[in-house]
Amino acid sequence: MKRLTTVMLILILLAGVQAIAQDTQSTPPTLAPSYVDFSTPQINKHGIINSFDFTGMIFRPDYNTWSFFNDGGTLTVTFTLPETMPIKLSLKLCAALVDEKANCPIDIQIDGESVVSERFDTNPHFHYVNYDIDAKHLHGGENTLKIDLAMDATTQMFIKRLIIQNQ
Repeated sequence: MKRLTTVMLILILLAGVQAIAQDTQSTPPTLAPSYVDFSTPQINKHGIINSFDFTGMIFRPDYNTWSFFNDGGTLTVTFTLPETMPIKLSLKLCAALVDEKANCPIDIQIDGESVVSERFDTNPHFHYVNYDIDAKHLHGGENTLKIDLAMDATTQMFIKRLIIQNQ
């Protein structure tokens, strides 16, 4: 009887340890919102953002923001995730108008794979555009996000902020 009680106690303890292990595995990590602020000539980064680089972009003091040129501007941002997980990418954008029309399509890539091709954002006021990026496009460790203004764009796209956070 004593042996049976000991075996039952061991089984109960093992079940509890397994339940705790499963519970900790199913809880995704919480990311503090991390961002790049494009509202000043000196671009500021915060949180999990490691670095950024750009070509074909210029600071526009008349709008207190940076602009993708209409001939293929590119922004590259590297960030580190604690593990493979989905993220929400939020961009505060404004489409520039020429003759009251906007044509500034963008493409968003993660580690060289296209995840968003946005051909229709023509809002000429600053607004947030949110993209849910599935975990299958990301991995724990460093990831590279690239935003390209399409070569066939005929107007500029202004960017005021880029935010990476939990979905």
